[in-house]
Amino acid sequence: MPEIKRLSAVLDDVGARSDVLFQCCDILRLLMLTGCRVSEITQLKGEYLHGNEIHLPDSKTGARVVHIGQAAVDVLARHVRRQGGELFPMKKGASVRAVSNLWVKLRIKADIADVRIHDLRHTFASYAVMDGHTLPMVAKLLGHKRLSMTLRYTHVSDKAVEQAAEQVGNTFRRIVTNTSPTTVTPLNALPAQQGVTTKRLSITLTDEELRSLWLGAEADNQPLEAWALAVLREGARHDRELDSFTRHQQLNEKHRQYHQSKRHATLVITLPKTEHGYYRTLANDARLRVMAWSRIKLLDKGLGHE
Repeated sequence: MPEIKRLSAVLDDVGARSDVLFQCCDILRLLMLTGCRVSEITQLKGEYLHGNEIHLPDSKTGARVVHIGQAAVDVLARHVRRQGGELFPMKKGASVRAVSNLWVKLRIKADIADVRIHDLRHTFASYAVMDGHTLPMVAKLLGHKRLSMTLRYTHVSDKAVEQAAEQVGNTFRRIVTNTSPTTVTPLNALPAQQGVTTKRLSITLTDEELRSLWLGAEADNQPLEAWALAVLREGARHDRELDSFTRHQQLNEKHRQYHQSKRHATLVITLPKTEHGYYRTLANDARLRVMAWSRIKLLDKGLGHE
């Protein structure tokens, strides 16, 4: 990503000007390399470091172990002065403020003026997702106890969405034409698709329901969104084989069965607009919204009530 390259060059330039700036710039690097919060990095001590692990005695979610890669280890090694000592011994209480004030200037210099310092944590999460890591894994890396919180941190690029839309569109075409499935090309090997009209389908869930879906996706060794799309396609194929009366009866029974008033998590799936319209038609036949129809299909699979 060009933004990260520009930021890295700015950090190299500014960090060479003084010891305090050097510390601040490496703190910013560590935010991107570890996904940690600013306070978790500025308060680091040598005694917290154990190889490729940082043992935080206290954080926003309590004591936790942060697993880090070699790139982060190399940055930390530049600041280990003595066993148990502070890694970034700036004036007590001023570290977070100093880093935050510097960030305001650096982001302008790097031409990313709209990026907040906390967005560096979001960047770490988004790259983890785009590298194929599951949401439970990203939640563990970030120290989140609730998957719904991790969903707020993860974003994917427009190009990745376009590539996903092309793959899903090809699969959907096979479903409606009853053709045999073919080998699916990995997303990262697909060319960017031009002119694909996509639509987002938002499905509200309880935290327990979301966890059940993630366990189902992990059991099938698939990312959650890909797994959810496969489940919806299979659900559409099942519904198409039923007569209207039977489909209406089954869906409304499941709708009552899965009723939950308190749903705090949202799963967002990006799919071709034509596919979204097809699911909406199936839902409307049973006098349901497409979100309710989709939730039923996902819970049928995730909770094992097939």
